[in-house]
Amino acid sequence: MGGFNKRVYVYLIVLVVLLGGFVYYQASSGAGRNLFFLRAFGEKKAADELVNVEITTIYEACGHEFSENMGHVSRKYLEEMQRLYQKDLDWQYFQNDLRAVLLKQVKGFCPDDLEKRHLKAVGDYVGIFIGPVSKEAELERIAQINIHKLPPEWKEKLLAEGMEFPNELEMLEALDSLDEFH
Repeated sequence: MGGFNKRVYVYLIVLVVLLGGFVYYQASSGAGRNLFFLRAFGEKKAADELVNVEITTIYEACGHEFSENMGHVSRKYLEEMQRLYQKDLDWQYFQNDLRAVLLKQVKGFCPDDLEKRHLKAVGDYVGIFIGPVSKEAELERIAQINIHKLPPEWKEKLLAEGMEFPNELEMLEALDSLDEFH
């Protein structure tokens, strides 16, 4: 009877060593990520891990950058967001282990600068431009106001850098004050 008990103990010890070696091999090679007993000891599934997501828009005409932190989302949701945003070719996607950035570059002005207007000389007439005074501004139209008939301070500003207004209404009010110079 004593020899039988010793053999059972030896077989149990060999079984425990083999099982331990198998678990160690699976855990170290990454092949065992889905084994229930490994997850029970604290290893998370990759899809359940959280990643901080930031959506950034860069407006090239004015150089303004707006970022919105979407908070932490699961990798599964992040993969779905990446798939949806990649349909729009203007979006770029960057990711490391802790953070993901969805980046869009817009050729025009940001919404705040898009409301602005400025006046500048276009030949002998006053040009009305969309956006702040910059080389990226788009000519909206040319007013039938001859620069040479304007007051000297207006003429100097329009020929130099231009005159900026916060919105179209304020620009139109300023132009209305020049009615006597048309």
